[in-house]
Amino acid sequence: MSFVKKTKEFFGLDEAAAYEEDAYYGEPRYEHTSSYAPERSYDRYEAYDRRDVRAAYPSSIVTISAHSYSDAKRVGEAFRDGDAIVLDLRDLPRDEAKRFVDFSAGLVMAVDGDLWKLDNMVFGLRPPQAEDLSQEDLRRSARVHS
Repeated sequence: MSFVKKTKEFFGLDEAAAYEEDAYYGEPRYEHTSSYAPERSYDRYEAYDRRDVRAAYPSSIVTISAHSYSDAKRVGEAFRDGDAIVLDLRDLPRDEAKRFVDFSAGLVMAVDGDLWKLDNMVFGLRPPQAEDLSQEDLRRSARVHS
């Protein structure tokens, strides 16, 4: 066979030799089963009785005077324990005080608590389980008069 003829056949420009397909043998059919686990039902979770968890002890007010941003850990731990916090930021530089307020706002928003400005650079944080304490209670604790 010449080079030109082989090239024509290769590119499909010439009649190619008859191509025979092998006989098709049907695959045996099996009953279809999914390899995935069955879909979960979440009905039992909707029926779960959610109860409000309240602190077993009365909430207390913790006063924290922050001197550096590293005092944020003390604020977070007291807040996590369910205590309301009077946060005095007067001794902090303005940029660190802003960071502290951002941290406090995130802390309060995460658990649906309250954040109040009690005075210039003095803030009150109340966790949701300390509903027995009001803004006035925190203001009195900070010795701030409105």
